[in-house]
Amino acid sequence: MDGKPVVRELLQKVGDVEIYCELRGSGPAVVLLPTGHSDCESFRVVADALSEEFTVLSCDTRGSVRCKMPSEWGPVTPEHIADDVAGLIKSLNLAPASVFGCSSSGQAALCLGLNHPDVLRNLVIHEPALTHQAPLSGPDLPGGGAFPSMMRERVKKGLEASKTGEEDPAWSFRQAVLRQDLLDKLDPKFFERVLINSKMWATKYLGTVDARVYTDEEFEKIGRVPTTFSAGVFHLAVIAEATRAAAEKCNADFVWLPCMHFPQISIPDEFAEFVRNEIRKNLKN
Repeated sequence: MDGKPVVRELLQKVGDVEIYCELRGSGPAVVLLPTGHSDCESFRVVADALSEEFTVLSCDTRGSVRCKMPSEWGPVTPEHIADDVAGLIKSLNLAPASVFGCSSSGQAALCLGLNHPDVLRNLVIHEPALTHQAPLSGPDLPGGGAFPSMMRERVKKGLEASKTGEEDPAWSFRQAVLRQDLLDKLDPKFFERVLINSKMWATKYLGTVDARVYTDEEFEKIGRVPTTFSAGVFHLAVIAEATRAAAEKCNADFVWLPCMHFPQISIPDEFAEFVRNEIRKNLKN
């Protein structure tokens, strides 16, 4: 592609919210959903690459500083995000779409497969936030288990460090990317938004978006949509195991990627090729 692709920015109304979106390219549709940081800037390099062959919709998730929310809104569940995304796909005439989701949006992708298979071509899910179905989790353990408690403590410490100046707004990305040169490619304003969104996520997402537990029957239903799960070889083993187990229950493919929790930032070229191949594979089916 010569030069940068044209990016169309819009606020798309879905129900009682307006979702910030970016549209690029043309061809079969792919939707890229961000992690709990709720900001699609992290996909810029990948979205540009995919737009050479596909219509790429990247969007923030509800509660982001770039979205418009009603004056009062409650905790966010995976179903909320899935309903938003299904509404976007329908209103923008993008069905059937390939959808990528990671972490919180990995949970949303699962609910898309469960509740909105009609808008999907296939799903690619990286390390969904299945904290209550991971090892060291369970209803009989204190606080739902050691892993959910660990995640809450990790988030709390990171946000406190941001407030005191001990860490900058990129604290979580530094933990999961470990390469400053890759972070430098992102818009500096992105990290300002991430700090605001992270505080929102800790109060509106944490404890609800990651609390969804799926039965074997629900996993089987999700697996009726062609799905590939992935995990990073350099990230937490407990998350990888939860991802692998979900893939097995969905009768879906499971792939290791040479990254941690944010493949779109840490391995953008390899990740774009991975997503591209998953879309092509399902275009043939």
